[in-house]
Amino acid sequence: MPLFIFLCVIIIMIIIIAVVVVTVSFNCPITGTEAIRIVTANYGRTDAVTCSDGRPLGQITPVHGPADRACSFLRRCRGKSSCAVQSSNAAFGDPCFGTYKYLNVTYSCVQSRTWKRLQISICRRSRVK
Repeated sequence: MPLFIFLCVIIIMIIIIAVVVVTVSFNCPITGTEAIRIVTANYGRTDAVTCSDGRPLGQITPVHGPADRACSFLRRCRGKSSCAVQSSNAAFGDPCFGTYKYLNVTYSCVQSRTWKRLQISICRRSRVK
C-alpha cells in the first residue's frame, strides 16, 4: 500500500513598499524554521498615489521598472530567514530619470523544509533564478 504524505503550508503574503535610498529588511517571524520566498518585485512607480505626498505631478507619473532586475537583485534573499537590501537607483537601475520611485516587494515565509521543494519563485512575469 503506497504511503502518502500531505504537507500543509500556510502562506502569509507580506508587502513592503520603500521609497528611494532606504534599507529594507525582510524577516520571517520564526527564525531558523522559515525561509523567504519572493513573490513579486518592482522598482519604479506603478501608480500616482503610493509615496506621493508633497511630490510634483511630474515626479509621480507611473513608470514600471524592469521586474527582471528587481527579481534578480532580490534573489540574494531567497531561502534566508532574514535579509536586508537598499532601495536605490544604484541597486536597481533608474528606469525613468526624474520619477520618484519606490521598491514594492511581496514575499511570503515558508517552512525551510518546504523551501527545498520550491524550485522556482515567480516574480511578476519573470523567474528568480
